[in-house]
Amino acid sequence: MHHLDVAILKTVIYGDIFHFPMTPREIHHFLISDDIVDVADVINRLTTSVELADVICNDGTYFALASREELFELRRTREQMMTHLQPQVQRYGRILAYFPFVELVGVTGALSMRNPSTTTDDLDYLVITKPGRVWLTRALIIVLVRLMRLRKIEICPNYVLASDQLVQARRDLYIAHEVTQLLPLSNLPLYWQLRNQNNWTADYLPNANEPFHKMENRPLNRIGKLMKQGIEGLLSTPIGNWLEKWEYRRKSSRFQHQATAPTASAEIDEGHVKGHFEDYGHYVLQRYDELVQSYQLDNISTELQSAGD
Repeated sequence: MHHLDVAILKTVIYGDIFHFPMTPREIHHFLISDDIVDVADVINRLTTSVELADVICNDGTYFALASREELFELRRTREQMMTHLQPQVQRYGRILAYFPFVELVGVTGALSMRNPSTTTDDLDYLVITKPGRVWLTRALIIVLVRLMRLRKIEICPNYVLASDQLVQARRDLYIAHEVTQLLPLSNLPLYWQLRNQNNWTADYLPNANEPFHKMENRPLNRIGKLMKQGIEGLLSTPIGNWLEKWEYRRKSSRFQHQATAPTASAEIDEGHVKGHFEDYGHYVLQRYDELVQSYQLDNISTELQSAGD
């Protein structure tokens, strides 16, 4: 099998875990490869490779593993769901950007790939705060979370970190996807700092050097910005320091016990609140490895590497 066919099939396999057939440009953007590849080369292999045709099917728009044709209609249904959800995603993400000490809000998870399961999917966000205010900011955001839950809207600030803690300690294919899928809703300069400080993602996804999808990104309005700055001034005091430390001690003691589970990937410290106590990434990578082995792609990759040497 051609080396590019192997990369394409691995990429389609990864999408299959999420029941997500992909367009040729999505396959190119998120190509699991050692090197940067031109989009024309990916499209050429998708349309001409006899070996790929045996293991991949398509409907003229999307590509999926052979015998998974039912995913094409599912993808179209989920695109329609996303049309309903996108205004909510942007509206509440923008509200979060007005919270004190919030420097960046980004859409993560399934919604960043336009792949919701329902029209009431959780609205998952990454929130970056000013240093020393991670826990206080999160506590303020939780007030909004609980209010919106009364309206059956689930806002999930599932990863809150300080702007001086951008480097991701865990480095694997799943986290590379999480970083490269992130859709910034505010503060593009800080987004690019995040990407630059995690340029290791290119070892897994070398073509994913910018967001694939786009969402509205605009500065805060003048009144909202002044109110935000005013509250930050009040909380940038010894009282704010005390509240930060108190909230950290209060919540971390409870979270630390949950974070010891074998499949947890939680980060609970002064600069991070990542409450992934049942890490979905653990399942994803395990399933990915199983599928890659079932197609004997590791063996093919080894043979191709030996031939190149």
